[in-house]
Amino acid sequence: MIASVPVAFLIFSCVVRRQNRWHPIRLIALVAILGVLFVGGLVVSTKIGGGDDLHNLDAFLVHLLLIGTYVLFNKFQPDQDEVEPIPWPSWQTISLLITVPILFVLGLGGPTSFPDRAMADAALVELEEIVMETTAEGGDVLFISDRHLLTFHLIEGVEFVPEYEKTFLMEMAMSNNQAYFDAFNRDLESHRFDLIVVNPQHIKYKGHEYTFGEEDDAWVRYVSTSLLEHYQNRIVLNADGELIAVMEPKP
Repeated sequence: MIASVPVAFLIFSCVVRRQNRWHPIRLIALVAILGVLFVGGLVVSTKIGGGDDLHNLDAFLVHLLLIGTYVLFNKFQPDQDEVEPIPWPSWQTISLLITVPILFVLGLGGPTSFPDRAMADAALVELEEIVMETTAEGGDVLFISDRHLLTFHLIEGVEFVPEYEKTFLMEMAMSNNQAYFDAFNRDLESHRFDLIVVNPQHIKYKGHEYTFGEEDDAWVRYVSTSLLEHYQNRIVLNADGELIAVMEPKP
């Protein structure tokens, strides 16, 4: 409401004052488009991310801003010829349009801090040595997380395993895809991978009272439990707060 009401009020106040300029079907179509994007964004935001923020309402907000911009600068072409332009909005409306985005930015502000480069580099060097030692002996390494290290060639000689990427694993866990995790468990039980790089795993259920608690519980149920049953930590690297677990098969 805070993000969209100023622009919606601008559109409403300008259109109402000259509503005969546009055919009703055209106005209804624009309202319908915004309505579909708004409802769809709410559904997706609830399903993905637990409705924690508005990141899935971006299509609605962008279309609302686009329509508001056309109205504000008198570029909303009329269906009826009319010489008189739409009056410029009141200073109160313009103030709202300017103030709300600034308040959002100020609410997220703060000093920028960067990780300690030396500490991160040391962790990367140690991880690279362990991975290269394993691949040199013909072993397979699975990166569940931190795949950007492979993408940007900071670590070489490791093949991607697309089906066991962290986000995809999370999606399968949330959808309770038992057939998928049967195959995952077989690979872990047979020690298909000589090393697995992932965030440190723990068996701790949070419940729906916590933010993203149900998603976390799905991960623990399907992923953490199997990993810790068949693998153990060889080392946990600390890249200045970013923990990377390197797991090896249990004897």
